[in-house]
Amino acid sequence: MSFHAHIQRFADHSNTLLVGKFVAVASIGIYAGNAFFYSNALMPALAKFSTASSVAVWSEIFHKVKGTQITSMALGALSGAGLFYKTDNRFYLYSAAIMASLIPYTSLLLVPVSKKLLDIRKHNKDDGTADVLLRRWSKIHFGRTLLGFAALLSATYGLITDGAEQFIIRFDPVF
Repeated sequence: MSFHAHIQRFADHSNTLLVGKFVAVASIGIYAGNAFFYSNALMPALAKFSTASSVAVWSEIFHKVKGTQITSMALGALSGAGLFYKTDNRFYLYSAAIMASLIPYTSLLLVPVSKKLLDIRKHNKDDGTADVLLRRWSKIHFGRTLLGFAALLSATYGLITDGAEQFIIRFDPVF
């Protein structure tokens, strides 16, 4: 059997599909959970502290979770697209499209605000706009939270309509 045939056999195997489903739902769930934390815990809590303290804490957490959010967005989009390709289940496509839409949403709406907040933190200089920027960032980010949960619901529904029992209990050796 040729190398290409081995790769195709592996890609067509039910365990590969199982892993793809797990990666899609887990990465989207991680994204949605992080987004929920920001929208429903961190940002409301920061509003109770001084602006300087809030910007400092926001900045530290931003740097810590940035990689996780980018990775989970990319994995969610790619694995959802791959699942749609393999299963023709449109709910995986919806979840992939929603996760992919987070990239321009973030780049166009959130990054400019984030850069201003990070600049305020870096130079430790607030010209009176930090509080407004934190509130704006929170409102814009809430949209990301909604999109994340929409993607998670779509991917989960994809599992349900695509034979979730295979996702939960089936295990076949690859070779």
